[in-house]
Amino acid sequence: MREAWLQPSTLAAALQMLVLDEADLLLSYGYTEDLQALAAHIPRSAQCLLMSATSSAEIEQLQQLVLHNPVMLNLLNVSAAAMAGNGDSVANGQSAVAAANGVAFGAGGAGSASEITHYSYSCSRDDRRLAVLSLLKLGLLRKKVLVFANSVEDGVALRLFLESFGIRLGCLHAELPVNSRSHILASFNKGLFDFLIAVDDVHARDRTAAAAAAAKAAAAADTTAGSGRKRKR
Repeated sequence: MREAWLQPSTLAAALQMLVLDEADLLLSYGYTEDLQALAAHIPRSAQCLLMSATSSAEIEQLQQLVLHNPVMLNLLNVSAAAMAGNGDSVANGQSAVAAANGVAFGAGGAGSASEITHYSYSCSRDDRRLAVLSLLKLGLLRKKVLVFANSVEDGVALRLFLESFGIRLGCLHAELPVNSRSHILASFNKGLFDFLIAVDDVHARDRTAAAAAAAKAAAAADTTAGSGRKRKR
């Protein structure tokens, strides 16, 4: 909005739902001013969803900024009671459970963690690609599958490995242009392929900033060294 890509009047008139995913990272990545500019134009009729894996002071700040009468949903705390009410939603792993309209999202409730079965398979790092290949080739994972990777390098390497065995899939990561990411996601939703590698590289921005700082320091050192050589002549 600060760059006039989105007009406030359009936002106020047309916004029906706002979803803030990975909310615990938004403020820490420096989007405070963007969110403040956005919050001023969110109509009260719009439903806002805020999702976070953790609860922190930053989440509380973001909640107060964009949510109206929020209802807390927690799929991990199975002992908390349900609270009736209507409003926006905050989903995280630590806060108390409060489900809209008096429906409990705790043990035995619809959408609760008790209805989800978790499986784990331990293997060495060298065997991870083979394990994923086996799961996909043998059809043990049905319908659409998301495979998470910790870095762009791991994600791309896994995609190339699986493609060499005839498996069609996509790889989604932050280094791709926006149009490419949109095309990959649209293809996945249309069923052109059923497997998607999603790179969750939360340290990418830190590495980029560190690399830029190192390059700037190196350039400054070269400039200082060049000036010294000129003075000696």
